[in-house]
Amino acid sequence: FVKGLLTAGAKVGSSRHQYLGEDEISTFAREQGYLDFKGNDWTLIICTPSETAFAPAGEIGEKMWTVLSMIGVFVFFIVIIFSRMVSKPIEKLSAAAIEIGKGNLDVTIDVASKDEIGWLARVFKAMATDLKRDITERKKAEEALKKERDTAQRYLDVAGVMLTVLDVNGAVTLINRRGCEILGYREDEIVGKD
Repeated sequence: FVKGLLTAGAKVGSSRHQYLGEDEISTFAREQGYLDFKGNDWTLIICTPSETAFAPAGEIGEKMWTVLSMIGVFVFFIVIIFSRMVSKPIEKLSAAAIEIGKGNLDVTIDVASKDEIGWLARVFKAMATDLKRDITERKKAEEALKKERDTAQRYLDVAGVMLTVLDVNGAVTLINRRGCEILGYREDEIVGKD
């Protein structure tokens, strides 16, 4: 193999071939000299079984797969831990949103992290508190308005003449009993009409 390549003028070469039934790698390099040294025209030839030549590469490959497998397992667990750290607070916020949607404004949100999810939980909790306060104030205002309306209705009902109260659009908001008698309608048939 080498003689044929040297005769053809090759200075460096290698080949994988069979020799005595064994897979072998042969490599050669002809001395070329350097600067003003012409060289002695020597040729270095190395013949080694392929199994011996590639054994270190195989060992490195096995070690690399072992290391990469360990890194893969480590990364897998890190991803699981991180996803749970993110998903659990989001699940709590979701459950709280469902409860608030059902009208339970006393729901507690126990997310204590200092990241964006914790900030979102604090804002969500403040929103629920504000909503509860607004609903409570609205109920109080509605109760006070109903009480004033009932009081006004009692005063209107004792009057012997027809009395009505209109809103800015001209719709009847209150009418006394005498007015219903005069018009011949029930109160619910008159209130809200133009």
